[in-house]
Amino acid sequence: MLKFLWDYEILVNYYEIQTSKNFETFILDNKSKDNIKKFCENKKNINFVQFDNNSGYSGGYNQACRYLKENYKDFKYFLIVNPDSILAPNLIEEFTNFISLKKNFVLKYNQDL
Repeated sequence: MLKFLWDYEILVNYYEIQTSKNFETFILDNKSKDNIKKFCENKKNINFVQFDNNSGYSGGYNQACRYLKENYKDFKYFLIVNPDSILAPNLIEEFTNFISLKKNFVLKYNQDL
């Protein structure tokens, strides 16, 4: 459990060092039992949303996409990452530059251990 909370803290730190500042950070919790809500309480730059049920890994992603699409219609892009992701400081800037040049594309990433 502590490692999971630590991963969220690391992820939040990655967002704080991004070269682009034109983004919002959301933690969409899939009814976890790791007290992530308490971690987010004193983080003024995080929007925390907890779902009513745990719908599993892919179900959680689907819930997050639906929630963001329904509640943040003025947002152009969504980038969803896991709490243990490692983000380059220019990831958001490079991502928005790339995606703004493309009309239709699918980005899929898979890393086998």
